[in-house]
Amino acid sequence: MRQMKSLKKFGNSMKPVCTMLALMIVIWCIVLTTGCISQPSAVNKTLPENSYKDIRKPFPTLDPHATPYVPGGNQFYITDFPQFLAKWNDKMHWGLSPRQIENYSRTLEDGMLNKYKISPDYRTLNVPNMKPFCLEVGDAIGLSKNQSEVFAVAADDELRRDKTTSNPPLTLPSNRS
Repeated sequence: MRQMKSLKKFGNSMKPVCTMLALMIVIWCIVLTTGCISQPSAVNKTLPENSYKDIRKPFPTLDPHATPYVPGGNQFYITDFPQFLAKWNDKMHWGLSPRQIENYSRTLEDGMLNKYKISPDYRTLNVPNMKPFCLEVGDAIGLSKNQSEVFAVAADDELRRDKTTSNPPLTLPSNRS
């Protein structure tokens, strides 16, 4: 019986300690889940900006033949250059035969157009600005300066119109009561 009284006495004296311990564990869990801990007052400026960057991953390398993006240019992609050339031959009335278009396309794709290719094995061309590209194509296929300029302006205008009609600007709703 005497042992029983001493156990009760010991158990009663431990209740506040257990309660405090349980309360501290609950508070610590809340702090961990919500992130409510104080930030250090001084930030270490010697660490790099992005200390989580994995330096083992290779950085993407740019294709040296790819055309860089030119801000403000009328950028577009050409997936079928012979079709592009045939379309403008019809519109501008240059009088090129289908065989000439095929020959010019093959010659240009093997030469001048390499710098516009997204990658060497990929046929799509990434053209940063329509007007200079068309002037270059016009010179390469033997158009006169005047014909090249008319072609460049017409192609640039058409591309701008197409971009505007396919992506019209947003209109603001009127506030009429």
